[in-house]
Amino acid sequence: MAPTIPGALATFVASMLAKSPEERPTMARCRDMLLRPWAQEQDVCPVPGLASFNESQAELFFGRGAETRRVLESLDEARSGGRRWVSLEGPSGVGKSSLLHAGVLPRLREPPPPGLPRWVVVVARPSYEPVRSLAKALVTAFPTRDVDAVERGLRSGPEGLRTFVQTNVPEDSLMLLVVEPLEELFTSGSAEQSVLDGLLVTALSGEGRLRLLTCLRSDFLHRLEQLPRLPHQLQEAMRFPLLPMGEAALKEVVEGMARQAGMQLSEGLAERMVRDAKGEGGGLPLLGHALRSLWTLSGGAPLTHEHHDRMGGVGGALSQQAEQLLASLGEQGRERAKWILLSLVQVGRGVQDTRRPRPRSEVLAEAGGDALAEEALLRLSGLSGVAGGEPGPRLVLLSGGAEVESQRVDLVHETLLQRVRSLVAWLEEERRELEVRADVEVAARNWEEAARPNEWLPRGTMLTHYQGGVGTPGRGAHRLSPRANAFLQTASWLERRRVWTGRALVAAASLAVVVMLGVTVQAWEQRERADQNLHRIMNSAEGIVSDADWELSWIANTLEVRRALLRGLSDSLEGFSEEEQQRREVLWEEVGGAAADRGAGLDGVLRAGHAASSGGGGVE
Repeated sequence: MAPTIPGALATFVASMLAKSPEERPTMARCRDMLLRPWAQEQDVCPVPGLASFNESQAELFFGRGAETRRVLESLDEARSGGRRWVSLEGPSGVGKSSLLHAGVLPRLREPPPPGLPRWVVVVARPSYEPVRSLAKALVTAFPTRDVDAVERGLRSGPEGLRTFVQTNVPEDSLMLLVVEPLEELFTSGSAEQSVLDGLLVTALSGEGRLRLLTCLRSDFLHRLEQLPRLPHQLQEAMRFPLLPMGEAALKEVVEGMARQAGMQLSEGLAERMVRDAKGEGGGLPLLGHALRSLWTLSGGAPLTHEHHDRMGGVGGALSQQAEQLLASLGEQGRERAKWILLSLVQVGRGVQDTRRPRPRSEVLAEAGGDALAEEALLRLSGLSGVAGGEPGPRLVLLSGGAEVESQRVDLVHETLLQRVRSLVAWLEEERRELEVRADVEVAARNWEEAARPNEWLPRGTMLTHYQGGVGTPGRGAHRLSPRANAFLQTASWLERRRVWTGRALVAAASLAVVVMLGVTVQAWEQRERADQNLHRIMNSAEGIVSDADWELSWIANTLEVRRALLRGLSDSLEGFSEEEQQRREVLWEEVGGAAADRGAGLDGVLRAGHAASSGGGGVE
């Protein structure tokens, strides 16, 4: 084969020439493979390494024949009207995704057994936008539909997916919706969890034509309780626990992949690699990476134990090559690579750390958003740093098409989180900041999905916690995503406005208190002056009555003068306000009581004055 032929295609052609008819692909498989756009394939190594197998690598997939048949039997039961959900469960690194994509899905493309409906397969990865991702997956299976229109239909209510299936799936077919990995619903922290939950449960109920196939890490089973309705459906599902491969199966993997990829292994090398993988606890992912490394070393020559030792063995190959790649980036490039890798990790709280797929734009922004960050990302994805050089180790995967704006970045496998020494150290060093940043990113995404309501913004202690935990400018090349920056900036602005408003209210209240105190003091002073004036008037009246009128009563022909004097005095006192009248009564008690020793008192004299003015009396 010419070296420019893609490795997966070369492997497929080799499988067509297999001596045993059982090892040759079916006609449907041949049609599917030969119609693929192979010109876009750049990687010439057929072995996937740490990455999961895909459908184009089905001929390289060994060691899971029995498990593949059992899953297919479960799906046939679901197709014939039995239980509607098949749940594939197992620990990280056990090979769930590879079994699904390279073992099960290629066989579902083949014609069904007589009397059973045909499968319309839709493969959706929840990622960071579960509903949008589901809409894109549906449009991939039904290309005439518009993705935006499909998404609006899904968001219209729980009946959205069921309606799409009824409208678009032919009567003689069933839709098999593959959601893998299901745990991304929880690691991405999307607020759309409940939306997808309602869509799936409604579409699975009744006599609908939807069946569900999921892959779920077993340590995330308890997280299903976060969904309102889907956990109850799990009780009725066909659950398939996938166990780690034994030594015989792993040996079949090594020998089968080496044979299909054209690698010649020295005697005993396959057994040695299996023992190394079992001892390292990494199993299938480490074997895949070791075989990919050996393929690079082979050059067509037989692979020996010396090659195995040179690459550091099965356990050391990954760590050694990853460290060499990071060191080759230089100090600044290594710093960019650090934040690229850390941005793709969901820090575990009570569970293991996991991968977190992110949009390419967000990953680059957190790593600095410059040319160095772009170069570091390409080097981490396996591209050579030298024109025409051999591809380097692949630590991240780029997916989503040729358009950069739509690409997604993901760690090639979670094994990196335990095997690459630098990454392990970075995770421990930055764990607190990563936890806070993850919380901020989740809160910001939920805020944006809810149309950015101010009520969803953090305030007070929570805002201070977020701001203190995301690091300070200049500490590294990393930054928050534009969405998270907008989230914190808006929250900070509203918090400052709340502080300013609070201070203004306190100032206004203080001013109001001062004004009220001033008015109160002024009123009190006015009342004091009024009391003093009233006292003087009453004292004057008492003096007139008790002294002047008494003296005038002994002078002849003064009756009219006394009468006019007393009448004027009485009219003046009667003109007081109601409040002053009440206070006058009190003062009468005080002033009149003092005058009682000298005569009838003010009240009696005034009554006498009234009587005198009406009938007369005293000396003329």
